Amino acid sequence: MSIDLHVHSVNSDGTDSTEAIIESSVELQLEAICISDHEYLTKVPQQNNIEIIQGVEISVSWDLLDDTNKFGGTHLLVYFLNEESPLDKKLHELRKNKIERNYSIIDNLEEFEIYIDKKDLDNLCNLIRKNPPKYIFSHLGASEDLSQSKYTKTQITEFESISNKIEKKLELKIKKHLLNTSGILNYSNYQFDMVRSGIGLYGFGNDKKYKNNLRPVMSLKTVISQIHSINPGDSVGYNLGFTAKEITTIATLPIGHADGIGRQYGNGKGEVLLNGKMAKFIGNVCMDMIMVDVTNIECKEGDEVIIFDDNSYSAEDFAEKANTISYELISSLSRRIKRVIK
Repeated sequence: MSIDLHVHSVNSDGTDSTEAIIESSVELQLEAICISDHEYLTKVPQQNNIEIIQGVEISVSWDLLDDTNKFGGTHLLVYFLNEESPLDKKLHELRKNKIERNYSIIDNLEEFEIYIDKKDLDNLCNLIRKNPPKYIFSHLGASEDLSQSKYTKTQITEFESISNKIEKKLELKIKKHLLNTSGILNYSNYQFDMVRSGIGLYGFGNDKKYKNNLRPVMSLKTVISQIHSINPGDSVGYNLGFTAKEITTIATLPIGHADGIGRQYGNGKGEVLLNGKMAKFIGNVCMDMIMVDVTNIECKEGDEVIIFDDNSYSAEDFAEKANTISYELISSLSRRIKRVIK
């Protein structure tokens, strides 16, 4: 005989409705099931093709009978309840106590100057009751900065508190997600039902300590379009951004801020990799071109230039030159850059 006496529906920790659970159980050829939700008596009518056992799971705690001042706890499964069970009233009280506990958590958050209006949450739940959400999510504001971990953990606690209250108020289990790439790497215990990896999909982790565990999936390359030799006193770029103090060889690259390489990289901040050597930007970044100093680099027109790649000079390395992050750099790359997928 195949049975399952410990199944949760959307009324507690499950993700499926009672109808979906029954359908799946019949497909699995189970002869009996019990939907035993937490502190909630899910009343399921009897079916012709499977036996339904009414039950519930109750959280139980007690003080240990010793001098440790600790307490114990377990989950108690109760079976063969009927719709008129006096336990149903007690379960309602337990659920009410959990809601009050959530209110207490909200009050405690005020110590961190985080204020949540309980009435607003009640009003929200009343508004969405007829069309409940499929997901509850938020976004961590400083997940990549471990010096702000206290703030982040407070934000996580707040998210859990609000989510739990909404679920209890609606008597539904709702899928949750909170973590971005840095959150996945630094706060992996809070993945909930899913995560949102963004920059991580491109092989970056917003922290050099993860560099050896991730492989960038993209490179940005161009070529030298022109090479010029300029004399002392000659200027390069808009607004006389660079003035030569000695004879200088410069290479022009056909890429600029219209392609996503911003002006913040100009005037010696940005560098590219050319024939194994670093070449600094000189002058201001133009809309369609960048000039670099190649005085001490052997090169010719048509040579390949690496803005960043997946091996020797990453987007993180390039972005750091201008005190920014790879996320900003990559998301700024314009559509006019030719994409080659390998």
